[in-house]
Amino acid sequence: MSDRELLLSVVRKMVEDDYETLARIMEGLDEAEVLNIMKILPHALSAKVLSVLPQNLVATLLIQLPTEFLEKIIGDLDPEKISDIILSLPEELRSDLLEKTPQKKKKLIREMLTFPEDSVGRIMSRDYLAFHVDLKVKDAANKIKAMARRRTSFSYAYVVDSDNRLVGVLRMFDLIAASREVTLRSIMKEEVYTIDSFSDREHVANDLKVHKYSAAPVVDSQGRLLGIVRAEKLIMEPRKMLPRIFK
Repeated sequence: MSDRELLLSVVRKMVEDDYETLARIMEGLDEAEVLNIMKILPHALSAKVLSVLPQNLVATLLIQLPTEFLEKIIGDLDPEKISDIILSLPEELRSDLLEKTPQKKKKLIREMLTFPEDSVGRIMSRDYLAFHVDLKVKDAANKIKAMARRRTSFSYAYVVDSDNRLVGVLRMFDLIAASREVTLRSIMKEEVYTIDSFSDREHVANDLKVHKYSAAPVVDSQGRLLGIVRAEKLIMEPRKMLPRIFK
């Protein structure tokens, strides 16, 4: 490996470990410089950087990126982030961006649009841990280990039945301390604070503040787990309506 290749390898590792710092640096550069950086970063890393950049800058970048590069970056973004970006784009470009969105994520965005504008269903995240109630502790632990490379850490896991109805919640500490042969049913907490997917965001934000919860599970009218909503998201999310582009 040449000195240049070694240096690039070290720099890439540093960026991967602290992409938020790179994003802050990029905010102080002009658009041309930012675009050049985006083009040389791995697609997955570019998506991470975009996830923490201001929405107006992200929209500007996406408009100017080559189509092939854009499609790969979108594939690594969360549906919630794609929805946020859509709102920042000129209306004539919104449908074009969605056409470049992978079908599976496009479906999730379509589902988000079925909820009222000010409901938590519009902004809930699908990034959570959920296990079947009859799963053994050792199997749940193995699944968590398989996810160890993800940057996201979880303090809680939700427990569901065969119909995906939320039946309990589990702290990671309790999972680690439990016997590996028992099922999650025997160690979960059955009383779970939940939020209906159609609940008003402002009401939920106040409720979470009162209970001092940083996040809570979102369920439908049948008690099926749909996602989670974070207090931080409720505070930061602008009350904008996504355009009806899925007709």
